[in-house]
Amino acid sequence: MSESKVCFRWKHGQKITANDLVLALNEAYGLGMDTDNIFS
Repeated sequence: MSESKVCFRWKHGQKITANDLVLALNEAYGLGMDTDNIFS
């Protein structure tokens, strides 16, 4: 579900932030990643 949501936003030319991607991953896989640590 989350993947299609992200693709939908992408196709409609809206900007997707790294946080949006993290949230989508959290929804899709339940990884519970910490956005503060994602790029460290």
